[in-house]
Amino acid sequence: SYLPKKKFKRGNQIVKLEQSDDFDDINFIPLDTKAILDGVQDDLIDRVYNKVLGSKQNIVLIGMPSCGKSTVGRLLAEKLGRPFYDTDKIIEEKTGRQCAEIIRNDGEAVFRNIESQVTLEVSKLSSVVIATGGGAVISEANRDNLHKNGTIWFIDRPIEKLITTANRPLSSDR
Repeated sequence: SYLPKKKFKRGNQIVKLEQSDDFDDINFIPLDTKAILDGVQDDLIDRVYNKVLGSKQNIVLIGMPSCGKSTVGRLLAEKLGRPFYDTDKIIEEKTGRQCAEIIRNDGEAVFRNIESQVTLEVSKLSSVVIATGGGAVISEANRDNLHKNGTIWFIDRPIEKLITTANRPLSSDR
């Protein structure tokens, strides 16, 4: 619909634009903002705030290596219609190397530095599902970054069900 360009403010009043069916009549109806806000119940404001916040916050999955963060994350992202980010996969894409290879050849400190950079990047996103590497939350900076715009969920899988492979050098000697 077409609205003629007119100022929609009158002094300090907020005005609501109403348009008739023939689009020729435009009426300005002043609204008393305080009266509107006084009529809104606090619980409604809380519900709306929490709904908007929940839709914008990231869902961050943490847990031991091989506990299912990536699998659960992919399924959750698909179910919620959100993008999915796996920090280990991002590291591998950025470096062109497997995480295990970086750890074995360059050391855990180098790997953790790369992991922290990737964690910072994904923590700046909104409305996504993030699966972190098993040791990502060892770093306080990583925990803080992930928590700024995310709700952190720990996947608690019994230790006897965790699978150790050559691709998981830091958990292979448990």
